[in-house]
Amino acid sequence: MSELAAADSEPDLRERARRWAAAPLSADALVWPLYLNTFGTGLLDATSVGAFGVFSSNQTGNAILLLSRAIGVRQAYAPQTGPALLTTGVSLAAFLLTAFVAGRIGLARGHRSRWWLLLSLALQAVVLLVCAVLVEVHVLPVGAYEPPELVDPALDAIPIALLAATAGLQVSQARCSGVQEVPTAMLTSPMVDLVVHPRLFAPLGASKDQDDPQGVHSRNIRLIYVSLFLAGIAVGAAVHIRSGVAAVTFFAFALRIVTAALVCLLPVES
Repeated sequence: MSELAAADSEPDLRERARRWAAAPLSADALVWPLYLNTFGTGLLDATSVGAFGVFSSNQTGNAILLLSRAIGVRQAYAPQTGPALLTTGVSLAAFLLTAFVAGRIGLARGHRSRWWLLLSLALQAVVLLVCAVLVEVHVLPVGAYEPPELVDPALDAIPIALLAATAGLQVSQARCSGVQEVPTAMLTSPMVDLVVHPRLFAPLGASKDQDDPQGVHSRNIRLIYVSLFLAGIAVGAAVHIRSGVAAVTFFAFALRIVTAALVCLLPVES
């Protein structure tokens, strides 16, 4: 009898696991994972700008750098050492490629399905770990930390491509999550949305009001988002100065692992 019961329970367990993986998660529940990714964006953009002079996530900045440099504009205070066309272009291309692929998969399988969120986070974590290890063991020397004669500038395109590919997966996931207040990779619009919010000066402790579409809940989300982004930049810059690119990237990798663990515990959409 026990063997029959065990045999009957196996399909049930598989079905429950399938439902657990396939069920879409609540948009409200995804806010905290997106907060963690936002902090990670600040970390990685701080170190990519510090080491390579280009952004891994902020593609508005990269598009401006790429086109202005291609046309012939030079930086007033660093005319010979500004961002290279190669690394800027590689960052933009890698970001758009992975964002496109992630978006297509999400459209086909569900942007908020747990299995897809976990797979995306796992891919991001693996890419970040590979990048951190390659930089740490000097397979990919970073120009700011190596004698110039040991550095091939073209090699900088490899860590930039890895970081930007991670960002493309992340931002595509965030923009399709249904939480428009937390895009995870930009500050201009969220800062404006915050300062023009009609409930900007409402008490911090106010809760979400279903009858007030412009209630303080959205204000609070934007405030936390902007604060975490700025905190990530500050922490990333401090770690970059003290320990370099690899340490910041290991930090971002650890955040992805924590985020994935959190996604495993989130409630499904009701």
